[in-house]
Amino acid sequence: MDRELIRIPIPHCYLWLVKTVQRDMRKDLYTRYTADYLKTNEPSLRLVEIDFKALTALCERK
Repeated sequence: MDRELIRIPIPHCYLWLVKTVQRDMRKDLYTRYTADYLKTNEPSLRLVEIDFKALTALCERK
């Protein structure tokens, strides 16, 4: 059975915040921001991956 992925839009302000740090640190920082955002706002979901082009988090239910 395939798992059902849920797309959660990531706030654009996180992208803006990430652009203030060195380029080589951005992906890791954006991932941490996204994981913390989901823990706070969508506690029933688990982060599977981030679609960096669409600025969405692909999640599944815990």
